[in-house]
Amino acid sequence: MRFLLPLLLCLSACTMTAGPCKTTADCPKSNACCDGRCTDVQNDKSNCGACGEVCAFPNAAPSCRSGRCQFQCSSGFGNCNGNRDDGCEQPLTEDANNCGLCGRMCTAMNAAPVCSAALCGVGTCSTGFANCDTDSTNGCEVDTTTDVAHCGGCGQACSLPHATVRCEASTCRVATCATDFGDCDQLAPNGCETSLPSDALHCGACGAKCGPAQLCVNSRCRANELIVFGGTIDFSSSVTTNDVWKFDLTSKTFTALTPATPDGNVPPRSQHIAVWDQPRNRMIIWGGVDGAGTPVPTDTWALDFAVVPPAWRKLTTSGTPPSERFASVAVLDPATSKVWLFGGTVEAGTGLSDLFTFDLATNTWAQVHASNAPNSPIDRINAMGALDAQHGLLLLFGGNNAGTRADVRELWQFELATRTWKTPPYLNGPVGRARGAFFSGTPVLLFSGIASLLNSPASMLTDFNALDATATSPWTVQSAMGPAARFNAAQGTRDGLHFVFAGGATGVGGQSTLSDLWQYDPATSQWTRLFDGTGSMPQGKLGATLAAR
Repeated sequence: MRFLLPLLLCLSACTMTAGPCKTTADCPKSNACCDGRCTDVQNDKSNCGACGEVCAFPNAAPSCRSGRCQFQCSSGFGNCNGNRDDGCEQPLTEDANNCGLCGRMCTAMNAAPVCSAALCGVGTCSTGFANCDTDSTNGCEVDTTTDVAHCGGCGQACSLPHATVRCEASTCRVATCATDFGDCDQLAPNGCETSLPSDALHCGACGAKCGPAQLCVNSRCRANELIVFGGTIDFSSSVTTNDVWKFDLTSKTFTALTPATPDGNVPPRSQHIAVWDQPRNRMIIWGGVDGAGTPVPTDTWALDFAVVPPAWRKLTTSGTPPSERFASVAVLDPATSKVWLFGGTVEAGTGLSDLFTFDLATNTWAQVHASNAPNSPIDRINAMGALDAQHGLLLLFGGNNAGTRADVRELWQFELATRTWKTPPYLNGPVGRARGAFFSGTPVLLFSGIASLLNSPASMLTDFNALDATATSPWTVQSAMGPAARFNAAQGTRDGLHFVFAGGATGVGGQSTLSDLWQYDPATSQWTRLFDGTGSMPQGKLGATLAAR
């Protein structure tokens, strides 16, 4: 019996929980009488906390706990405003400010961020930027306006002929040109299109146009010809000329030129100076002596090859020109466009040792020092000069004492940077001489000349020597066989090749005038005879000048 009462009570209670009711009093605790039935309002989402209180929220799965509506957001939605009334109001799959989670804000470098499938990504790149590595974590990482690997767009790498490149405003452009090339048309797609060593319109530099009949050879305007001017006809004549001849190095022939004379014709002369002014396409003439032994006026003349036919022009110069003279030394320094002029003579027995420059760019003469200046060579005539550009030296060798006409063996060097003369203590070297061929270069080359000018006959020298002024033993004898010994020949140098034309010789048989033309190539140590004296050729063969165009 003691077990029967509790069982009866339990059966009565259990029946009341799910059973019908008229009032809540008929229902168990935590239940309410809803629509005539006892309902658990603590957990029923349709009657949560009270009859008829339905749990419902947008984008969420509702539930009822302890008589209060609860919800679980559906996938892809969140209750980002914290308000229960509107449930999970925020989509989380496409909102860049709430991407996958409330408050998770997407960012992207140089781009508009996007949210896709609840993951942050890169949207439209800012103007001038691109996502070339397709990595969303670093955004649009490439500046396509300046990146040479992605210039104007991903993968559009800059590559221009003969150039290093830059990307400017999304366009490939030339940064620097390769050696010997130029961007002369300023058109980016073809890069550095011009070969400067060979283009006659852009020879050595863009816009540097060669003159009529000139070619561009090794970045210099060349007509592939030699120009011979003036000179005395022979030993038996006192006639000097003002003839101009060109020697074509291709056809190996001489042709007489007839220059125009808008400023009058240049007076005939011998033992003058002549240099080739390559940037201005002209030959400069100064000084010399006429057939009567009188120095010509100090006018400076130019044979202008920039016009057809070439024209003689008397230059308007400034500064202090040298006094009248002949048998001077003239050396051209192409790097500075300056001609250095040393010494010479006005008449027999009188010598000079002053030093001048002539600026080819400004047509200006300037005196560096007067004759017999301290620590400088004394007066001399018939000396020889050459340029060692590699070491910045003007070299002066030999000549004759102005008073006694004795041979001079001294070698002087003039430092162009400091403008000072020095006499190195060279104990060896060739014998003293005058009027030989002294070729500029490194090393400087000395060919032939005449010694013992006062003797009859004088001594013709057949040696050929190289001079490195910086060496302990500067002179070395060259063994190359070549032209006959001579003095008073015309000489010139171009692109490392040396030329010697005509001149005179003297010996037991008397004096003779030569008429051949030779070329020496230091690279091969070979002399080559270009002209044997047969056929048309210049009249002046003694004291003429040669300029290599």
